[in-house]
Amino acid sequence: MIANTEPQKYADEDTALAQWLTANLGATWTDSVQTAGKLGGYDPKTGEACSEGFVIRNAADFATNNGNLPVQSNEFDSLFKLVRAKHVKTDVHWTKTWKPARLIDYDKYHWQSWQFQTA
Repeated sequence: MIANTEPQKYADEDTALAQWLTANLGATWTDSVQTAGKLGGYDPKTGEACSEGFVIRNAADFATNNGNLPVQSNEFDSLFKLVRAKHVKTDVHWTKTWKPARLIDYDKYHWQSWQFQTA
């Protein structure tokens, strides 16, 4: 459950994100990115837990070949993914070899978007 459902104004995006993480995930920014595997990140080669940080985008910014990434009505209006240290390892431009990412299973981690919605 969200600690505060009233819209707030913040000095900057870093402050807004830090407060959101603390209120909704129970972790500070530093804790969430420096605690390996806390949010389910793992190294696909070793299977070991890891986490470097987040990549966050508004859903409308995820373009696909035919337009924007479809977002279900019960999902967030912004999306994020965990990234691991040195996760980009390629000598070929990513647009030549990209593959769709596997989305996280919200039910596995008991994450429901309605828990984080603001009025």
